[in-house]
Order: sequence, then structure tokens, then C-alpha cells
Amino acid sequence: MNMLVNIKSLRKLQVGVVGVGNHMTENLLPAMRLIEGIELNTVCCRTEEKAKKTGSQFGFKHYSVNWEDLFYCQLDAVVVSADPALHVEIILKGLETGVPVFCEKPMAITLTDLNKIKTKLIETKSPEPYVGFNFSHIDYLRNAKQYLKSDIVNLTVHCFSSKPKKLFWNCKSIVESFLFAVAIHPINTVIDYLGESCSVVFCNLTEFNNNQFDLIVCLSSISGKSATLLLSNKSNRFETKFEFTSENGNYLKVIDLNELILVKQEKQIYLDKKESVHFSTPSLQGGFNKTGYQTELIDFFHHSPKCDSNGLERSIDVTCIIRNILKMIGLAYQQIGDID
Repeated sequence: MNMLVNIKSLRKLQVGVVGVGNHMTENLLPAMRLIEGIELNTVCCRTEEKAKKTGSQFGFKHYSVNWEDLFYCQLDAVVVSADPALHVEIILKGLETGVPVFCEKPMAITLTDLNKIKTKLIETKSPEPYVGFNFSHIDYLRNAKQYLKSDIVNLTVHCFSSKPKKLFWNCKSIVESFLFAVAIHPINTVIDYLGESCSVVFCNLTEFNNNQFDLIVCLSSISGKSATLLLSNKSNRFETKFEFTSENGNYLKVIDLNELILVKQEKQIYLDKKESVHFSTPSLQGGFNKTGYQTELIDFFHHSPKCDSNGLERSIDVTCIIRNILKMIGLAYQQIGDID
């Protein structure tokens, strides 16, 4: 039985946090405060002032400037949102000490680092690290097949952002930075519906001034399913549209994660042929649940049940697709080494 399940029935889970950037303080920590059965124990930031401020703001018992301290103070779990290189170090330490680790995506950006984690996981048999692919926990996306009452055969994703405009995480290009920071979510969703065997069959990159670009990516699976990603960093905000087509011809759109439009192509008693059904998230529904942050953290802490989309193997699959996209459009990339 998973260690977290054993402990949670006895007392509140003692949780440590590494990194106090915007994503942690605006999304993950507020979501954690809404989850029953956990207690924010220790926050870590290399800047003492930030660690103390965040600790006071969110009600932590302790703070530290050394992340390794968290693995020797009887914590039940560690949540990290930092540079992917630090993710790797923290995950390896978690596997070594048996402390479960949740890390924000990406888990790592090289196959070499993912292979290190895989090897250590096999050696230690510790709890598998969990990566924050929150799109897999958004109801409108994960229930598309149920809404359409049929298997999904085609998926088109529009994913536009205003970022990045500069390199980060030691990436070799703006496109690589975008793929790991932004497009990683729709790529993960494509794997959810096409399966792990899907492969990149076509890419087209158009670059503009000011480090802006459009990127088209087509993927297919051995079962004949297909997906098209329309990606760009030219927008003034983050916006998404997912379009699902089922094998019986039904069509569903999810716009900006909070609006669902269902179009039934087959004859329906309650719908005219040009009518559609619209659902939207109520304004009073909690945003952390709507965006999947709260749900993925509940899944990590209580494993009820564990989502396959958030494990190590899924990180490997996503990273391989990103590597193949970069190879196909002729851009340098960091990914070196192969997964055994």
C-alpha cells in the first residue's frame, strides 16, 4: 500500500515546499490550503527573506534556505516548483530517502536526466515522483470521450501564449523553451487520447521578428487516430481551444478550459441540426479546481486513484515527442541519451 495512504489515516500529512515563485504562490500553495488532511510544515527558498515572508503568508511552521533539510525533518511529502535541473536533484533525493515528491512540469528536460530518475526508481523502489500535468485533471478535457459517447479519433489543439520571448532553463531556442513551458500541456493531452505510441509525422515552423513564431505539429497513432497542434507565442495572453471529433462524427470544443460546446452530428430529438449545447464553469466555482491544480494535488497526496498521465513514463513520452519536433524543424535541443 502507498505510504501516503497509510499515514493520512493517522494524522495530517506534513508537507514541505521548495520554490516560492509565482506559480507556487499563486496556484499550488492556495490549492494546497483547500485540501483536507495536509499541513504546510516547511517552506524552502534560497533567499531567507522570501522564505520567511511566504512561510508567514501561508501558515508554514518552519522555513529553510537549504532544500536538503526537507528530507531529514520527518516530512511526508515534498512539493517543488523550480528550475527543472533542481527538480531532478530533489527527485533523486526523494527516491533515496523514500519521501514522495510532486514537481511542477517539466520533471526534466533531458532524456539523460529522466533516465537517471528511472534507474534510481528501480533501485530504490521508492514512491514514484509525480509531475504536475494539471490539464489531465480538468473535467472538460478528461471527460471528452464520455461526453461524445464514443472513442476520439481526431483532436485539434490551438495553444497560444504571450511567452516566452527569451530563453530559459538552458534551452537552445525560444521554440524549445515554449514546448517545455507551454506546449507540454497539449502534448500530454494528445497522448491521453492517442496513446503512448503516437508519433510526430509533420512540422512546420514560421518565425517572425521579436522572437515570435507559429508552429504546426501533426501526430498520428498506430490505431489511425490523429492530432494537430497549432502553437504560437504571438498572443497577448494564454489561450487554448481543444476540438475533439469522435468516431461516430460527434464534435466537441473546449475553449480556454472553462467553456464546453457539444455539437451532435447524429440526429437528436432535442437538437436541431444546427444547434449545439454550451456549458460554462460557474463564476463561483473555485478556480484551482477548474484548472486541475487542486485535483492533481489531491491525487498526489491521497492517490485516489493515481493518474497515469502524471508519472515518470509520461514525462519520458512527452519529452521524446518534444525532441522529435525539434529534430524535424531542424533546431538544436538539449535532449541527449536514450531511455532503456
